[in-house]
Amino acid sequence: MKSRNNNKEKSQVLFSFNDRDISYGVFLDVLMDIGVEKGDVLFMHSDISVFGKLCLFDREALLNSLVNVLKESVGDEGTIIMPAFTYSFTRDEVFDLENTKSEAGTLTEFFRQMPDVVRTEHPIFSSAIWGKRKEEFVNTGKDSFDENSIFGKLHKQKGKLLIFGSPFDTSCTYLHYVEQMYCVPYRYSKTFKGKVRKDGHDYEDECSFFVRYPGGDVIFDKHKTERLLLDSGIFKVRPLGGARIMMADAEALYNEGFRLLDEDIYCFLENRPDETFGDFNFERYGVEIYELIKRLYPIYRSITGDGVRETLRVIGEHIPLEVHEIKSGTMVFDWVVPKEWNIKDAYIADSKGNRIVDFKKNNLYVLNYSTPVCKKVTSRELKKHLYTLPDYPDWIRYVTSYYKEEWGFSMPHRVFESLDDRDEYEVFIDSEIKDGFLTYGELLLKGETEEEVLFSSYTCHPSLCNDNLSGISLMTFLIKYLMDKKLKYSYRFLFSPETIGAITWLCLNEGRVSAIKHGLVITCVGDSGKSVYKRSRRGDAEIDRVVEKVLADSGEPFEIIDFFPMGGDERQFCSPGFNLPVGSLMRTPYGRYPEYHTSADNLDFVGSEYLADSFGKYVKVIYILENNVSYINLNPKCEPQLGRRGLYPTIGSKKGYNQVETAYRWVLSMSDGGNSILDIAIKSGLKFSSVKQACDNLKEQGLLKEVVSKD
Repeated sequence: MKSRNNNKEKSQVLFSFNDRDISYGVFLDVLMDIGVEKGDVLFMHSDISVFGKLCLFDREALLNSLVNVLKESVGDEGTIIMPAFTYSFTRDEVFDLENTKSEAGTLTEFFRQMPDVVRTEHPIFSSAIWGKRKEEFVNTGKDSFDENSIFGKLHKQKGKLLIFGSPFDTSCTYLHYVEQMYCVPYRYSKTFKGKVRKDGHDYEDECSFFVRYPGGDVIFDKHKTERLLLDSGIFKVRPLGGARIMMADAEALYNEGFRLLDEDIYCFLENRPDETFGDFNFERYGVEIYELIKRLYPIYRSITGDGVRETLRVIGEHIPLEVHEIKSGTMVFDWVVPKEWNIKDAYIADSKGNRIVDFKKNNLYVLNYSTPVCKKVTSRELKKHLYTLPDYPDWIRYVTSYYKEEWGFSMPHRVFESLDDRDEYEVFIDSEIKDGFLTYGELLLKGETEEEVLFSSYTCHPSLCNDNLSGISLMTFLIKYLMDKKLKYSYRFLFSPETIGAITWLCLNEGRVSAIKHGLVITCVGDSGKSVYKRSRRGDAEIDRVVEKVLADSGEPFEIIDFFPMGGDERQFCSPGFNLPVGSLMRTPYGRYPEYHTSADNLDFVGSEYLADSFGKYVKVIYILENNVSYINLNPKCEPQLGRRGLYPTIGSKKGYNQVETAYRWVLSMSDGGNSILDIAIKSGLKFSSVKQACDNLKEQGLLKEVVSKD
């Protein structure tokens, strides 16, 4: 300990600020003054760039001096822990215990490499530890924030949290431990898997991380949280140079966090969730949607037939679906409802009886709507009726012939190339085309008004997961989600075969389509691609602006494309004679991924996490539609004083304001009766939920009045 007590080192100037020197000794005095004691266990976040102008230019000497200050403050009986966070598993990177650098600041990486420091093996939240009790802390569990995590151990061992110059929002990881122990509803435990490298050897491992729910508007309010904790007196604060040093007892911070959450479980967030749409657990819905896809996957579907009926029956186990049957031959605008098609079996067999393709193994083998056939043909004749994908020789192509009588098969191109030109093949398709019905499902959730929001998804594709079992399954659970909600709009859901189904519905319901004010076609919502929105034909309808705002607020990559007359049933809803405001929110659009309309669009191509993300975005669309109103400012002459109403901090700060506090000014400025919440959110660049909460708070204070529509 001799070097730490060296007077020369204590007088060494490390930084200067406003012509005042900040020496080793000054740092030590501040730590003592703030309450660091011999034998303490310190967990320290740091940012050494903010204290002032650098005076000690030897980087290693500077960092070593700062570490020595800390060591001297706690003494030989003390323990120092620094974050060596890497987030490796969240980015599918190998976590190398010895070599993966800390991402928590320069000092932490220097500290991690010191010879008397050990590192925990957590591949996301690893920590570097020095001191007498390091062996008590080094063995943490796989959970990032449970009782056996580094934060749980810090709590149990009555450690202290030290913020050494770093901003509060990057120094409150411990609060996630508090949130997990409290079981807040806006986060959940997610498992990450990856590879760890230790002593030159790699092994597979996993860990859990208490993450925010996807699709939920969960934004940590750093300014409000900091004010709450400072006002409580939990943190001791001392200014130093251009920064400050803060410290709190881990147990006291834990208890205060619980007290604050008892008062308001959303106290650490910018926005309090809307009570109607406050369910953050979209991950659960993603799993349930995927399970429904799995159940529907084997069923053979077409634009008519028993496969559609069975699909609607299964969906009807979840929701009170109304099933309609329209007779073959019914005129629907320029189209005729086709004859009904059903199939029992189909195969191709070689001369030895070996089945080359078998409908019962994969229903994409058969040309959809194929006429019946039972005969022997030459290889040459057979090839005239075969469809393959040469670029993807192991995939089966999805092919249809709804309106031309034809028989045929699809097969992997590799099988096609193996056909023996000298052999004779038996072709058998046990199908039936006869007068019957076109079947579709419909459900209306009535709201406070007769104005409707239309959601449509097509039921005709057989074993194709993204296009479009993902759509009909997501829509099923969207209905379940909304069924117990109090709604302003009425919501109509249509499960119908593509093209002919939408045309039939529009023809039979032409008199009621004027009630449809907004609409979306749900398709391709389960793959790993970014969200893509196809605008309505109008291009500037409210639904277009709502979806674009949801995607912008998500903070994730997305793409907006203009309407074009190909794709899904938005073509029919947006046709000139109707011109309904109907777009389509999807992930990778139809035709843009090679698996599209092939056997590769299978259960492995879609994932519950992507379904959950899509589901959450659809919920957010509904949330905005339900809450997008306009207000009039009742105090329009200059700004009202918000501080005395508890809406604004009464102490000024250079740190700025959170989104809700910023939104107050935008709302008061633009609430002239002509601008909606959505208008203000788009103009300001603030999240819709932040602007809405600002409106709610201002209305509660008597500063706003909602504009009631005259319709």
